[in-house]
Amino acid sequence: MSKSPERKNRINGKGSVGSLFVLKHSSQPVDLPTLITGSPMQKPVKVQDKYYLKSLHEEIDLYDRKLAHMAKYELFASEAERETAIGKMTAKRATLARTAQKLVEDGVEFHPSDLPRSFRPQTESTEHANIA
Repeated sequence: MSKSPERKNRINGKGSVGSLFVLKHSSQPVDLPTLITGSPMQKPVKVQDKYYLKSLHEEIDLYDRKLAHMAKYELFASEAERETAIGKMTAKRATLARTAQKLVEDGVEFHPSDLPRSFRPQTESTEHANIA
């Protein structure tokens, strides 16, 4: 009843992890699923549908509110700093507005109530003011 050298090493704690597993070789190749379908540096494509357009409209409305708050209540060391901050915020908002406008032109459906307040016709906003 002699023990194999592998078993002795494993019992003594000197065995490697590889010695714990027995690998069986198969003559048939195994097809593994490929996880990468394209270039590993390629960015995933954004889905630009009605839900994306709605979130763009919400973000534009948020920037409108931030701009209004910045112009009215935010404290700056100088007027030049205020203009710089407003300019940066306006540039970000303009990028979002161009993207939303392009999606509308491409035919992405949206509900008129989802439009930011700055995109709505003036007559509608004055009607809501008169009702309230």
